Amino acid sequence: MHDPVGPGPLTRTIRVQPELVALRRVVRRDRRVAGVGGRRGPGPPEQEPPDAAFVGHERHTEVGTETSEVGRGLDPPLRGDQEVPLGRVGEIGGVPIAFRRWTLLRGDRHACHARALMSTVFDLGTPALVVDATALEHNLATMAEALPGGRCRPHVKAHKTTALAHRQREHGHQGFTCATAREMIGMAKAGLGEDLLLANELVDEDRLKTLAALDARVTVAVDSPRTVAAAADAGLTECLIDVNVGLPRCGCAPDDAAPLAEQAASRGLSVRGIMGYEGHVVGLTERSERVRQTAECMALLRQAHDAVGGELISAGGTGTYDVNTVATEIQAGSYALMDTAYGALDLPFRRALAVHATVVSTNPSGGYAVADCGLKSLGMDHGNPTIDDATVWFCSDEHVTFSINDDGAGAQLPAVGDRISVWPAHVDPTVAYHERMHITDSGRVIETWDVDLRGW
Repeated sequence: MHDPVGPGPLTRTIRVQPELVALRRVVRRDRRVAGVGGRRGPGPPEQEPPDAAFVGHERHTEVGTETSEVGRGLDPPLRGDQEVPLGRVGEIGGVPIAFRRWTLLRGDRHACHARALMSTVFDLGTPALVVDATALEHNLATMAEALPGGRCRPHVKAHKTTALAHRQREHGHQGFTCATAREMIGMAKAGLGEDLLLANELVDEDRLKTLAALDARVTVAVDSPRTVAAAADAGLTECLIDVNVGLPRCGCAPDDAAPLAEQAASRGLSVRGIMGYEGHVVGLTERSERVRQTAECMALLRQAHDAVGGELISAGGTGTYDVNTVATEIQAGSYALMDTAYGALDLPFRRALAVHATVVSTNPSGGYAVADCGLKSLGMDHGNPTIDDATVWFCSDEHVTFSINDDGAGAQLPAVGDRISVWPAHVDPTVAYHERMHITDSGRVIETWDVDLRGW
């Protein structure tokens, strides 16, 4: 038998029982599958016994012409002895069947959608953004339980992916935080515009007018008379007063919040409340210090809210989601995917996102290996990425150089062509480097999502 061809487009949507598995080996594209095995053309089919490791039901332990459960699920039904032409990319009845070197006709827990693929991470070109589905679901569910509904306003800047935002909404979060006009526009077009907050100041007239014209509820942050005027002139109707609570970035002084709110109201803007960001605190590894400094920041924000009023006190992030008791909503984002910087904190979220890379060079005498994942595929502002059981030496444009940790058992360098997972220190800029992310379950790629909110 020759090597199997890869997975290809589906020709129909089917449902099959995952516990009933019929095994097939796929051969080159000019062959056909007949019962079990392949056919070169005229003559009897080449029969090969199914591999016991892949057989999911004892009645498939012998080769025969009995119609499989999968075959009966097709329309029209596929008999066990029926020849099915293989397309260029290897499909049987529209079902993708490639599984590395072996192939099998198998089911899954959901219907296969048209043009979907059943592939593995080893089929991806590298570097590739890979998300573990189980860890992602754990993170989403954990946050939804801790901060249900409107208590969390997820920040989409961390993942820039409307498909993931839809998952967050399924967990009960209806409002979202955005960092750019592009994110606001994309979220609205994706049907996620119930309550969008642009948590940044913006003075670009065209972009502000575009936001005002969206079929969505749009709120913008303002921290000066100029940003108030820009929002009002563009036709926007709602704002939050952005207050500086210690991070030297945007925000007015707490004492200036009330006068600014009055100016906003005089220009026809409805002031929904205030916001502030304790960004200099969210990454502190010592929890007691995180608690103390968050309280100091929120005392400033409460002072401003007492003067301004409104239903919203918007603040916080993943690092302070459970210690910020003043904010009515928390703008957490990184919790969904996580990174090694937040992983150093005492948080209940799991690392879900890695960059899958290929080892492209080794130097045994020097004790290091090189993989194809570097500065142009990783956010580096929080430091080097992490590779399990290895030490990262440095990253260059397209490479990461690393050595294997000595475990006392003669640990060896990986071979050229091996795949590794590279864990980023900062998830937000890492995601922004990539056009898509691949959702995986036990190494299988079950979905691919466009990172469709990139840009400004």
